[in-house]
Amino acid sequence: MGATVVTGAAQGIGKAIAARLLGRGDTVWCVDTDTDRLAAVAADFSPLPGTSLVRPCDVGDADDIDALWRDIDATGTQVSALVNNAGIFLRSSALDTRLDDWNRVFAVNLTGGFLMAQHAAHRLVERGEAGSIVNVASGQAYQPHSRGTAYAASKAGLTNVTRALAFEWGPFGIRVNTVVPGLTDTAQSRATKNDEDFAAAAATVPLRRLGTPEDVAATVAFLLSADARHITGQALAVNGGRLML
Repeated sequence: MGATVVTGAAQGIGKAIAARLLGRGDTVWCVDTDTDRLAAVAADFSPLPGTSLVRPCDVGDADDIDALWRDIDATGTQVSALVNNAGIFLRSSALDTRLDDWNRVFAVNLTGGFLMAQHAAHRLVERGEAGSIVNVASGQAYQPHSRGTAYAASKAGLTNVTRALAFEWGPFGIRVNTVVPGLTDTAQSRATKNDEDFAAAAATVPLRRLGTPEDVAATVAFLLSADARHITGQALAVNGGRLML
C-alpha cells in the first residue's frame, strides 16, 4: 500500500487520523498550515511503527497545493490514499459575513479538497492503481446552525463532490467517501463551548456521549482499508446517533 496524505494533521481529528494510520504501520504525509504544531506532532508520532513525513501547506492556495504534490513526487512517494480533513469555521452571522471571508472558507473547505483529490486521482490513474479518498464533512452539512453559513454550505458541497467523484472515478478503482462527525471534543469546538455546553449536548445523543477524534479516526481508517473495498460515494455519520442519515 502506498502513502496516505492527511490534511489538517497538526491537531484534533486530523492528528488522530494520522496517528491511527501510523499505528498500523502506514506511511503518512502530515499536512497543515501550522508549522510549529507540525513539528510537535512529528515528535509525538516518532514512537509509532509507521513513517511520518510533514509538509506545511495551505490547501486554500492552489499554487501551494501544486508545490506540495511536486515535493511529494520528488521524494518518490506513491500516494494511494488521501484524507481531506483541513477546514476552517467562520463564526459570523450571515448578515455580517464578508465576501473575502466567505471565499476563504470555500477555498479551504471545498475547493482545496477538490484540488487535493484531483492531484491524488491523476497520479493513481496514471499508474493504473486503485485508491481511496475520504472527505471529512460535518453534521452542519445536513443541519446548519446559526453563525456558520459559509461553513455549512462548504461542507454540504463537499458531501456532493464526494458523490460526483465516486461516480466518475469508480471505473478507475478510486473510492471516495465522506465521514460526517458530530460535535467532537477538539480545540475548534472548545473555542465556543465549555464543559456545561458539552454535557448538555451529550444528553441529546442516543449513545449519551460526544465523539472523540479517535472515533472519527477509526472510521476513516476503515474506509481507507480493504475491508471497505465495496464502499464508495457514501456519507458515514460518526456522531453517536445524534444525526441519522
